[in-house]
Formats: sequence, structure tokens, C-alpha cells
Amino acid sequence: MEFDERTVEQAPDVAPVPTQVASVITTLKNMMSSIISLIGATGVAFIVSWLLARQLGEAQYGEYVFMLSIAGLIMGFADLGQAKVLTREVAKNRDDAGKYLMTTLVVRFVALVVLTIVGIGVIFATEQLAETRELAVIVLLMAALMGSSDMIRALFNAFERMEFDLITRITEHGTTLAIIVVILLTLGLTLDNAVVGLFIGATIGFLVTLTFALWRFVPLTNLQFDGAVARYSLRAGLSMGLSVFIFSFYARLDTLLLGLLRSTDEVAWFSIAYSLTLLISSLSFAGTSVLYPVFSRMAAGEKDESSFDVIRQLLRYSIVIGTIVGAGLFTISEWAILFVYGEDYAPAISALRILSISLVVIFPVQLLLNLLLAENKQNIVLGVHVIGAVLLLFIDPPMIAMMGIDGAAWTNVIVEALMLGCFLYIIHRSLGKISLMSLVLPSIAGVIGFGLLIVLPLPMIPRAIVAFAIYMAVIFATRVLTRDDIAQLRDMVRQFTTPKAIEETH
Repeated sequence: MEFDERTVEQAPDVAPVPTQVASVITTLKNMMSSIISLIGATGVAFIVSWLLARQLGEAQYGEYVFMLSIAGLIMGFADLGQAKVLTREVAKNRDDAGKYLMTTLVVRFVALVVLTIVGIGVIFATEQLAETRELAVIVLLMAALMGSSDMIRALFNAFERMEFDLITRITEHGTTLAIIVVILLTLGLTLDNAVVGLFIGATIGFLVTLTFALWRFVPLTNLQFDGAVARYSLRAGLSMGLSVFIFSFYARLDTLLLGLLRSTDEVAWFSIAYSLTLLISSLSFAGTSVLYPVFSRMAAGEKDESSFDVIRQLLRYSIVIGTIVGAGLFTISEWAILFVYGEDYAPAISALRILSISLVVIFPVQLLLNLLLAENKQNIVLGVHVIGAVLLLFIDPPMIAMMGIDGAAWTNVIVEALMLGCFLYIIHRSLGKISLMSLVLPSIAGVIGFGLLIVLPLPMIPRAIVAFAIYMAVIFATRVLTRDDIAQLRDMVRQFTTPKAIEETH
């Protein structure tokens, strides 16, 4: 059978299975674990980056971010979409989990070897890394280890055991933080020993994650490499792998261009603003990644009207949550930069405020991305990412040349908004029952709320209170949210937190 956008090619030796809809309690439990996992891990990583930024200074910290950007761009392609394939196929049928895990790990290992060789060549050819080539190679290997850990965690998501994701992520980042603190207190933090400490932390994290997957918690059998599975996973995952690579390209092109066209100081300022935005946007990554195996099972069976209603509700909620979270980050931007990083990083304030606007669209973008991948439309997702990359290549250099870090931030907002529009159109055309009109009102309410936050001539805190009050009035008046919606969420949380419900999830 030809693998295309209209059909889901049956995986080798996997019989079709009926759609299994996860219980609300199980989904909430995994969503909470995932959110805590990513927020906790990103929070610890944020503390590490804060220590590095404060101790190394703008110039050296900018050098580290520049090296990390190159490593991320190269290693972003190493996954080859195998993590998404692993989650999707195991979520549909868990009997062959061991075969899929072993096969996708072998495929990724081969890709890592090839890309490590390529990466070393790029490092030695980059003039800006002439004095830090050895450190750049270590950063490259660190990125390879961290990416491999993330791929293994895809198995935890497929089994809907996100508490193991929480344990391994916190162990990885917590160990790294402990190593950096020890180095700071005993040796003093320099760029050299900081990079070595980060590499040791990533190594320990990978070993812990592999141990959890293979020997302790996940019930795996038939651990073997399978050539048919490898061919299927490569064919199915290539588009997703390219999408991951292009997404990494989005995240790191800004810092590369700032380093090449402006200065390492501006690299440091922008990376601070971007890391704070990433910390908040982890909410969307965590919540939607938990829904990916649920969407995968839905895609394998017949959808009814209730399925489409759930998707419509999730889209509305994602826009509302994104607007509130983005406005909150806009409100605290000045305090977050000055209090956490100090006056030297004050130029990052304006970039952080601009990036906070992107959260309005990042939340629904992540939801639709996982829905499309579950529907086997990874080639279309790749096409959207390619369009965004081309736009980024044309817009980013002149915007950065003219506006510096603010130009890079505005480019991110433009690209994310374009992706949301494309994904909404694709979902509407392919599924047919997702009315775009149902999203117009929450979008208009978001524009009103955020617009008031930006333009009201009041001090920041009173301005935020007034804007939030008017925004909530608009979304309830237009029935974007209703009292029934709030009651449903309250009942689900109550059901989730009762001792009987918790016992049933195990």
C-alpha cells in the first residue's frame, strides 16, 4: 500500500485495533504529570541558564548559546520522526512496543553517528568557533544525548505513564543543576568547566531514562531489531523528522543571525527572553503531547459528533489559555528580567514582551500539530513548516539588521501566526466538521484583551487588571466560555482528586 496523506499504512505485524478512548481521569492524570515534568525540567534548566548567564557574563554566555544553537540545528534532524512514530504505533497496539523501541533506537543511533561527523566538520569550518572548537564538540555530543533521552520518553507517553517522564526529566536536569552548583562553589564557573558539567548531567540523564525504559517500569517484550519495522518507521517518520529539524531551525536561526550580524551580547539578551517564553510555553507542549496518543487511537477508529465537539472545545480553550498566559508574561516581563538577571539584561525586556504575544497562537498550534500527526498528515505538517522556514529566512535577516532582538521576536510572532492559519485551514478542509467560525469569537476577544493591555495609559498592574476584567467579560458575554464549561472542568478535577478515582487509575 502506498504511504500518503489519505491512508494510514499498516505497520508490520500489527493488526488493526479498535479505537480506545482514554478515560478523562487517566488523561488528566497524565496531563498533570506531563505539565509538572516539562515545567519542572524547564524551570531547573532555566535556573542553570540563569547561573551561567550571571556567572559567565554576557560575552561568554553568548558564546555558549551560539555553540548550542549550532549543535541544536545539526542534531534536530537526528530524530528522523522516530519518537512520533514510536508513540503513535505503540499507542495503537502495545504488544510490539519492544520491537518498535529497539528498532527506532538503532535507526536513531546510526543517524547520530552520521550527524556527529557532519557536526564536527561544521564546527571546524566555523570561524566564530576557532577558539572554542573542543567545547563546541562537547556541546554537540550533549545535544545528541539529550535528544536520545527525549526519544525514549516517547515510549512513556505511548503507554500513558507520564509519571516516568516526570521522574527521568527531573533527574536529568536536577543532576545537571547539582553539578553546576558544585562546580560554582568549588572551582568557580568558567565556560570550560560549565560545558563539561552540562555534558556529565546529560549523560547521567540518558542512562537513567534508558534504565527506566528497558528494565524497570515499562512492560517490554520482544526487544529486537526488525528490518520491516525500520523501513516502515523511516518512511512514516521522515516527514516528521524534517518538521522537527525545521522547528529547531526556527528556534536557533535567530541566535545564529544575531551572533553573525550583531553581537554576542544580543545573543545573550535574546536567549534570555526566548528561554522565559519557552518556560511558559511548556504548558502547551505538555498538555498537547499527552493528547497525541489519544488522537492516534481516535484516528484509527470511527469519529462521531462527540469527537468533533471535543476537538472544537479544545481549540477554544487553547486560545483562551494562550491569551491569558501570554498577557501574564507581558505583565511581568520587566520584573522577570530585572529581578532575575539584573540591569545588564534590561534590553531583553522589549523582546520578551513581543514574544509573549506569540503564546496566544502557540497553544492552539501545538494542539493542531499533534492532531494532524495523529491523522497521518505529517507531509502536510512538513509543508507548513517549510513555508514558515522560507518566510523566516526572508524576514529574519532584515528584521534583525534593523531592529536587533526586537526584530527577531517579531519574526517569531509572524511565523507562529502563519502556522496557526495554515493548520486551521487544513483541519477544516480535511476533517470537515471543525467550523472556523467557532474560533472567531475567542480570537476577537484575545485581540481586545491583549490590545487593552498594550495601549491603556495606566501603570502596568492596574492596566493588567482592567484588561483581564474586560477580556473575561467579553468571553463570557460571547459564550466562548460558559458556566457549564467551568462546571464541567470543576467536576473533572473533583473526580480526579477523589481517593477512589486515583486508585482506579492504577
